[in-house]
Amino acid sequence: MKIINDSIKTKRGLTVIEMLIAIVILGVVMSIATSMVIQSFNIFDSSTRRMSASQLTELAQTEVALHLRSAKTEITNNEDKNKYKFDGFYEGNEGTLEFVFDSNSERLLLNFKKLGEDTIISRTIANNIVGFEVEGESNEFDIYIKAKDDNNTSEKRLSITSRNL
Repeated sequence: MKIINDSIKTKRGLTVIEMLIAIVILGVVMSIATSMVIQSFNIFDSSTRRMSASQLTELAQTEVALHLRSAKTEITNNEDKNKYKFDGFYEGNEGTLEFVFDSNSERLLLNFKKLGEDTIISRTIANNIVGFEVEGESNEFDIYIKAKDDNNTSEKRLSITSRNL
């Protein structure tokens, strides 16, 4: 009988209780790690979706300046002070460009009509724009843009010169 008792005592292995404890500990560690990873993705996502007002104004100004530098005719402003029309280049094509500031939807749009065609391509330059104005004479332009985000507003002016006027 002594031989049987010794062989039972020498067998090593995991009991069901030890396995359950290991699974519970692993579950707790994994839930903590998962919540940390998810939280870091949420922070990254919200910060990439919301640009600061300052970044918004700079991006919009860069886009507007790019097109105004290629202006071939003087900018004309229509009566409502929210549309600025001129001839220039868009994606390598010559035609009529028009900046449209929609104060209701707080968007700045670029409309392009290719030379000799009737189709108008409309593209949003920036959202959350609350003020837009282009002033200038001859080939010198001042671009004024005011943007807002959740916390604040930013307004900037930029002076540029058209290469083609």
